[in-house]
Amino acid sequence: MIVRIRSTTLELQHDPAAPFDRPRGTPGRLDLVSGRARAEELTRAIFFAERAATPPMTARARIIWRDWASRFANGLIWQSRDDADAVPQTHEGLSELGILLSGPATRGELWALDAYEALFVQLFSIGWSLATSANPLATTTRLDDGTGRGHGGPESLAMAWSALRGLWEEPWSARRRLDEAFATVARGIGR
Repeated sequence: MIVRIRSTTLELQHDPAAPFDRPRGTPGRLDLVSGRARAEELTRAIFFAERAATPPMTARARIIWRDWASRFANGLIWQSRDDADAVPQTHEGLSELGILLSGPATRGELWALDAYEALFVQLFSIGWSLATSANPLATTTRLDDGTGRGHGGPESLAMAWSALRGLWEEPWSARRRLDEAFATVARGIGR
């Protein structure tokens, strides 16, 4: 558990795209169906991880995760590389999760954080496909980062991005919102 969380944090510092599936263009219907099924499995894993932890452990894990996820999303920028249209890059908060995990953490907290991270990687990979189809490098179509600082990309794609971001920022309540979020994503890509 701890190895995967720490290794993903380190991979993101060196190569921001390392833990994510590189987009192959705009996600299709099959990508959404399989992504939705995988997200459902991961939300079940979150439920059981939190159930195995005591309420104080779960509360601490949620505070750590919410802080990290919002810092990640707020510090996210897109950069151009030779091998891809747009690559995610963030300068804030990536080491924060590693630092928070370096301190004393209980097994329950680590299980919960590991489950949150697995869902985050799944949802962000789908979000990266959306961002690529919205051409986030063009300032006129940059996706909203949730703080109102966005430049208002295509409205349906911006809404889809926001739906995914809402799921990864609060993964403990994602199971109840999966259908709505994936319906928004499907509308965003016209599927």
